Amino acid sequence: MNKKQQILKIIYDYFSFPVSSVNENVSFSSVDQQDANFPIYTSETIDSYQIYDFNSPFKLSLIDHRGDFASYLFTDMVTSIFSNNPKNEHTSSQLHKHNFFELVYVIDGQIDFRIEDTHRRYHAGDACIINPNVKHVEIRNSHCTVLYLNFKPEFYKNLNLYFQENNDQPTELSDFFKRNEHSTQRIDYIDFSPVPSAIRDHSQESLQVLFHLIEELLFKRAGYQDIVTGYIKRLFSFLQAPSTYSCSNTQFQILESHSLFERTLSYLYNNKRKVSRDELAEELHYNGNYISQVFQKHTGQTLASYIRNNYLNEASNLLLNTTMSITDIIKKLGFENRTAFYNQFKNKFGMTPQIYRDSVGKKR
Repeated sequence: MNKKQQILKIIYDYFSFPVSSVNENVSFSSVDQQDANFPIYTSETIDSYQIYDFNSPFKLSLIDHRGDFASYLFTDMVTSIFSNNPKNEHTSSQLHKHNFFELVYVIDGQIDFRIEDTHRRYHAGDACIINPNVKHVEIRNSHCTVLYLNFKPEFYKNLNLYFQENNDQPTELSDFFKRNEHSTQRIDYIDFSPVPSAIRDHSQESLQVLFHLIEELLFKRAGYQDIVTGYIKRLFSFLQAPSTYSCSNTQFQILESHSLFERTLSYLYNNKRKVSRDELAEELHYNGNYISQVFQKHTGQTLASYIRNNYLNEASNLLLNTTMSITDIIKKLGFENRTAFYNQFKNKFGMTPQIYRDSVGKKR
């Protein structure tokens, strides 16, 4: 049994799904800890692309395609979900970007990426790390196994990844993390390719690390958090070692208007409440009217309309998914006038907040 088969077997065994039935026309899904509401990723469609996010600081995804059959594992430090689906017809994602960093590692087969206006093909052993500004589309081969490590800035800062080689010069990877430590106006990613002389032994060592990483995330035995971060650091150490991997970095500046739009969008995404034009101007250091013009150019809707839909959708989320009182929700969304909130909510949803919570919540 090779390393890829070992990785898949431990997943199937954990979820009590027999490996022998992998290629049968059977659909299967399971969530540990009986958490049926486990959030995988959330998305928001903006302009011509989607923005993905998730609530935890770290998440691991493993996608295994076998012709018309595909398996998906999503796991973080708390919960795991596994799905085995027949007749998978959609092997290409939509154009998207993330509110997090993503490391892609190809375990088996090959995967094509359209990154911005370029095309990349990654084979077994290859890897790529991208910053949150990179728009891309994955085109998965009918037979491939790909691992994704997604993490927020607070997670990688705790990893203390700023390694240096013996000559005390920063590596390409440490430079990447350092320049992306705060929000930038730069599209930035690194491709990693195994050194030919080390590809066989090194790929086995990397896959062994991934096997143990997945094992720890699934079984969550005592001390697993520290062990997980240790294995991630070890994987990064492989990628930045010149004796095992070569790397090439691509980065370029985002156009000013596009950068301003992205920064505006990011601020509103993280502040789902009433946000004034003056607040945006102070935060982004641009004239409020100019911010509004740029935003409408990219979205086709006014800034005021977007902000209103943003906080009313958040009101809906809080009403249906929390026990917060309506008074507290109104304060959280930045309203001083209760009547104004009620009028706006009723105009959008056709009912008062309390009726919405009682009627819509019961149907879910």
